[in-house]
This record gives sequence, C-alpha cells and structure tokens, in this order.
Amino acid sequence: MFVLLFLAFTGMPSQTHAQEVTFYPSRPTVVDDIIVLACYPFGPFVETTSVSIAGQVVTVRLVQDGFDFSPNPPHCAEVQVGRLPAGSYTFVVTSELFAFPTNTQTFALDVSALPIPMGHPSLAALGLLLGLFAVRACLKQGWRRGSRS
Repeated sequence: MFVLLFLAFTGMPSQTHAQEVTFYPSRPTVVDDIIVLACYPFGPFVETTSVSIAGQVVTVRLVQDGFDFSPNPPHCAEVQVGRLPAGSYTFVVTSELFAFPTNTQTFALDVSALPIPMGHPSLAALGLLLGLFAVRACLKQGWRRGSRS
C-alpha cells in the first residue's frame, strides 16, 4: 500500500527499464556459465531477480525494489543463468519497478557445442622437438634411408 501511495505522489520515472543488457560471454559454449548484466540509468537499485528456463526460452526478471536515494547514479544488476545445452535460445528480459512491469526486451543467443581444441602452439613445438630427437636417435643407431643392416 505504501508503495502505491509513494508512486501516486512522486510519479513513476519515465524510463525505468534496463538501458543496456549484455550477455557474458557473448558467444557462450556448453561449458560457460552465462551471466546477464542489465544497466539502468536511474531509479531504485535492483534487489530481486529470477531466472526461469522453459525449453529454448530463458526468462530473466529484474525488479527495481531496492534502495532509492533519488536520484540514484547509473547502476547495473548481474543475474547468473548458468550453463545451457547447445542450441538457439530466446532471452526475455523483464524490468519491473516494484511490482509493476515497465519493459520487456527480447534477445537471441546461440550456445555452441564445445569446440574441438586445435592445440596450443607450444604443443606443436614440443611435437617437432620430439620428432627431431627421434630422427637423431635413429641416425645414431645406423638407420639410414634405404639401408637396413
């Protein structure tokens, strides 16, 4: 009730939705923990968050129900989504001011399977070095091209 009276007398800010939504990592794989970062230009701090996953739709709910020093500086809220199987996902990010939905944004995010490691340059150098030692050992043993004695 207090919240309703507060909003009635002070008015609801005209822009309370997340102005910038970023996904970390931007190109996730199945082994990455996905994080959603939502930044707000002003308004109360985000205190309540939730994540729900239904098939290929991930819903992230951010509620600006925290401290409000009016005016608050720009601030960000971080939500841990966790790991997802490989596939294409639709992220629905909903911003709310207290209990009132203010904005819903939709994003597409692809989660790829774990890439096949191509090796590190140091592994290639190690393989070359071991190959040279093997050739040297064969030459010391008397193994020459075309002669097997």
